[in-house]
Amino acid sequence: MRALWFWLHIAGTIGFVAVHAEQAMAMFRIRAAGTDRAAIEVLTERSKAKTGLSYLSLGVIVVSGTAAGIHGSEFGATWIWAAIIVLLITVGLMSVTATPWMKSLRYGCTRWADGSYTMDDAELARTLAGPVPMIVAGIGAAGLIVILLLMFLKPGA
Repeated sequence: MRALWFWLHIAGTIGFVAVHAEQAMAMFRIRAAGTDRAAIEVLTERSKAKTGLSYLSLGVIVVSGTAAGIHGSEFGATWIWAAIIVLLITVGLMSVTATPWMKSLRYGCTRWADGSYTMDDAELARTLAGPVPMIVAGIGAAGLIVILLLMFLKPGA
């Protein structure tokens, strides 16, 4: 049974990385779109549409990883708790960094009844020029690398 949970954990991870990588690439494509509001709106909406699938994959990772850990009697090991903490910190940091940025861009592409936008071109350009995509990519990459190292090296096991 542990092997089944392990392979579900791997499948969930592959699914999560694939979907989440697409969302991350959208952040960089948004920057490349400049102040093309139509392109920004399409990219932010596509990214938002993938959020449910991203969290579903994350749920598969958590459930299957927990089940594999229980079947393998690994919850007494330091590495598994460290990996859980790193996962929680990574998800939290990415959420509080990426979500407000994407929401502000979606809001900035909203058109008022008079034809003007909720965010002027200068403010949109400043938002796009900010470091958020690099910060989010760095947090995600660092979290993934640390978790993989913990899983493969299993310190404290």
